[in-house]
Amino acid sequence: MQNDRGLIFIHIPKTAGSTLRPIMDRNHPRDVICKLDFLPRDLDAFLRLPEPARSRIRVLQGHFPFGLHKHLVVPSDYLTILRNPVDRIISMYYWIHGNQDHVLNKLVRAMSLKDFADSGFEITANHQTSLISGLTANSNSDALAVAKKHLQDEITAFGLNERFDESLLLFKKRLGWKHVFYSRRNVTRSRPRGTEVPDSVLDVIQKHNSLDLELYEFARQRFDETISALGPSFQDEVRRFQRINNIWARFDKGRHALRRSLPDPVKAGLKKVLGRR
Repeated sequence: MQNDRGLIFIHIPKTAGSTLRPIMDRNHPRDVICKLDFLPRDLDAFLRLPEPARSRIRVLQGHFPFGLHKHLVVPSDYLTILRNPVDRIISMYYWIHGNQDHVLNKLVRAMSLKDFADSGFEITANHQTSLISGLTANSNSDALAVAKKHLQDEITAFGLNERFDESLLLFKKRLGWKHVFYSRRNVTRSRPRGTEVPDSVLDVIQKHNSLDLELYEFARQRFDETISALGPSFQDEVRRFQRINNIWARFDKGRHALRRSLPDPVKAGLKKVLGRR
């Protein structure tokens, strides 16, 4: 991304965004990044920034819908990652169930996966279509058509959670990123796979995510076309990246484990010296 363009990451929950965002942070100066995870509070705070401060923002990240390019002072690129809708809902349920800090934790802990899928929560019903279309109050065929158009014409690069490494290297090419090694963040490990979930539960998830299922298939086909057009050399690049990243990830996890083991005063001192957030 060039300095005269903005970057807007639509972070759909449970689509590897927590892994991607630190990569974005390494590739952009910290003073141009604005994180909008809690709407409307964070968006209101962003809009209330003095004009000189808001005019410096080049990167927006968060769980928000398409449309925030209107609030940046430069032309903007959009970025997002999609995920198989059934797998996303299963992962979301078990992640919230095990995360005491989540606002829905107490409610979800009293629910079965089927109850959660049938709950009517915004995040459980065609949420990918809503965010990508920007029509959050209009989850119907109109929203699906708009979401497809945005993926095809308005979003500079999109990826698939299930093919994260290919997605990441595509982002690197499209946006000019340099530092893209990573270790996985916010992974829901204690959860069943889709094949282990009863058909009656899968039916409920699919019923409430019929638009997302169609959008995901549309995105998967377009993604296949994009990757295929890059030729066999791109897959060679992916394999080389994966070999090196496996080493980097082990180092990164060890570094974080060491940091967590340090006394709080030492952590604070390191944070100050290294200038980390």
